[in-house]
Amino acid sequence: MGIKLYYTTVTASRTVKSQQAEVMRILESKSIQYELIDISVGGGAPRRDEKQSRKPLRCPPPALQRRPVLWGL
Repeated sequence: MGIKLYYTTVTASRTVKSQQAEVMRILESKSIQYELIDISVGGGAPRRDEKQSRKPLRCPPPALQRRPVLWGL
């Protein structure tokens, strides 16, 4: 196995598309194996990687939690 390459197929920027294509060309020219993971489809890949690493999931910031915020305590 090589590396995981996170990319997106949904972008309006031509520079992003050309940079992604350039990275893929470089990896292919160096014969480096890579796995393409599209972050615009589903979005499950980063969550799956967190579960595999056995790290606890991050909690949301206090503004998004549904409980009163006690600032300064």
